[in-house]
Amino acid sequence: MLGIGIGGTAEKAMLLAKESLMDPIDIQELKARGAANRAEELRLELYDKVNRLASARRAGRADHGAGREGARLPTHAANLPVAMIPNCAATRHAHFVLDGSGPCTWTRPTSISGRS
Repeated sequence: MLGIGIGGTAEKAMLLAKESLMDPIDIQELKARGAANRAEELRLELYDKVNRLASARRAGRADHGAGREGARLPTHAANLPVAMIPNCAATRHAHFVLDGSGPCTWTRPTSISGRS
């Protein structure tokens, strides 16, 4: 998984990259509907390129490189900071609400490629 932040100051770009890692993974939905803007086109391009690298290295198992959406901030064109944080898929997270109705249970999510 990659967190990408673009623009602002160098520090802000890094914070944006870190924050983007906490966004929901929606790359499969994006692939199904297609890109609506340039940022989504870049996400799909990064996803494909990262997974091609992973396929060559991991003998066809390309289930990472989720192409997280990078946040963008305005900045001067002469100084466009870009930050990238590669992150392990082991840091995935789930959101749930404890409402007092009983034990919290859910089904195990599948990986990006559909494998468990």
